[in-house]
Formats: sequence, structure tokens, C-alpha cells
Amino acid sequence: MMTAMKTASLLSASLLTAALVVFLPACPGDGADGAEGEGEGEEGEGEEGEGEEGEGEGEGEGEGATTCVDDTGCTAEEACESLFAGGNAPKACFTRCNPGAACTTAVGDTGECVQFAEGRPTVCIFQAPNRFPCGNGVNAGCATEGAVCVTLADSPNTPQNEGGFAYCAEPCDPTAVESCVVEGEACSNDILFRIGGAAPDLGVCAPASAVGGTCGPSAAELALCTGTQTCAIAAQADQGTCAEDA
Repeated sequence: MMTAMKTASLLSASLLTAALVVFLPACPGDGADGAEGEGEGEEGEGEEGEGEEGEGEGEGEGEGATTCVDDTGCTAEEACESLFAGGNAPKACFTRCNPGAACTTAVGDTGECVQFAEGRPTVCIFQAPNRFPCGNGVNAGCATEGAVCVTLADSPNTPQNEGGFAYCAEPCDPTAVESCVVEGEACSNDILFRIGGAAPDLGVCAPASAVGGTCGPSAAELALCTGTQTCAIAAQADQGTCAEDA
């Protein structure tokens, strides 16, 4: 039995503002100056999205960094922060660092030193490419301007828990022939999501796929099918292959 991933398996999405990542291109935002982390929208004021199968808080939380409530839940070399908006947003421990110096995130990636808010310590964040893991759990924002950090919903048809996966997603119009700016990429509708719960349904820009290519979510990357291809995943398999729509 084969199941298609094109089931809007998304619960929610959250925005990371430009201020969170300090330099441009960033994920995503209109903030002009993120170095200080000041002002509304520059301290992590994101938006929550809704999927077509339900609603939920978009944490972007994955495995890796230690979760925390405040700095006492982290080591002396770490600070408790959140890449997501709101006072009740879940947090994780981020490695403290010196501005301008090379740094390593709490999960071992080479990152950039940023400040979330005025008066807070500078911490190390990795800038993830499109379709790669993001969020507090991996101490990662999104490198592509306009990208959002999308948290998937768990699929009952697979052994893995997709609810623990969050990826940087460059939004696109799945009804348009050309809505992705990177040459060789197309808009995939394997996964559809909404920002702020408002229409329209958005797809994710991805490299043009080939029939038989691997697709589906994994801890390393979100692989998608484009054009007239759909990700067909066998029951109780974690990933599938791209196949032409029936």
C-alpha cells in the first residue's frame, strides 16, 4: 500500500525575523537592523501558521539542544533563548559567544554570534539552508530571505515521529508555473502550509525532482517532489520515492 505525502501534513509554521539572525539574507523578515534586537518584530515576533489537518503551536523544536525555562536550566556557557515569538514560546539552551568571533552551536554546528534582545547575551546560531532542519532544538534559523521554519505534523502511516521535524521552507505558489527564484527549483505541493492561518496554501521551493528519487522527511533534510510528481510512501516506511501523478 502506498500513501502520498501530499496530505498537508503540517500543523503549523512560525516566522523567524531578520533580527534573530542579525545578517541578511535572513529568515525571513522586514526588520532593517537586527544587530540590537530592539523593537517589535526584531525580538522574535513571529507568526503562527495552520495546516489543513489541524492547528497547533509552531515550536520548531527538534532533538539536540537542552530545553529550558530560564538560564538556570542551562550550563554557565549557555543561555536560555527562543527563536520563536511570544512569552510562552518553548526555549532551548544556546551557546554563549563573543560578537564577531567564530562560534559553535550547542549541537555542534559552526554558527554566527547574535543577540536576541537588548540586554541578553550573544549566542551562537546556525543559518540553515532551505529544506534543512531549523528551530530551537538545532539552534538554527533560516539563511534564505523569506523562509519560514515549518514544524510538521506526525503521520500515523510512518514509524518515525514527523512532529519532531522542523525545516526551513521557502514559500511559493503551488498554482504558479514559476514562483521560485532559484534556477532549477520548482514549487512542490507535497507539503502545504499557511502563515498566520490565512489562505492561500503555500508550497515549498525545491530542486526539480526525478521519478524514483528519494522523498519525504528525515532528520537530515526534507526531500520533496516537484512538477507532476508526488511523493509516494509505502505504509510503515519513513520515506518514499517520487512518482508521476496517476
